[in-house]
Amino acid sequence: MRGLVVGRRVRVIRTQFPDMIQEDVINYRRHIKEVARRVRSLRSRGTAVVVRDRKVLLVRDRGKFKFSLPGGGVRHRESTVTAVQRELFEELGLIVVDVERRRDCDFLGSANRHKVCDVEVVGEPRLCSRELDRFVWWNFEDEIPLCYHVTFILRMMGLLLGEGDNDVP
Repeated sequence: MRGLVVGRRVRVIRTQFPDMIQEDVINYRRHIKEVARRVRSLRSRGTAVVVRDRKVLLVRDRGKFKFSLPGGGVRHRESTVTAVQRELFEELGLIVVDVERRRDCDFLGSANRHKVCDVEVVGEPRLCSRELDRFVWWNFEDEIPLCYHVTFILRMMGLLLGEGDNDVP
């Protein structure tokens, strides 16, 4: 039986699920297209992980409850590293001296594609824009409300241990 769709993906589906009817294949294809559309529509965000003295820098957006990692939107034709450098300077007055792009720690959220960078900065952070209302150097032990992407990224980087274990590695 030849399907409406020709391609490797359909052949794989038919091989794995031979009883799947044509309508199911079409619905599966629609689902894949919808997922791809959502991913393309997500905003790319340069996300900085700044660690100093076994503490990580976290920020809270004005009007929000949870803390997140600093960073911001990647502009058209701007690299992730450049976006992270720009955002850290604009929002916190920090000058970046070393950046390592960590693709292995990227996080696909509901609104953002977090593109993670391990960053070393000079200076002390200060609130320079109206976007943020607070920053903290978190010691991994204090109970503070965190966005989900923070715990995911810090675990991927090996800075935060699993659930229920508050020790810093």
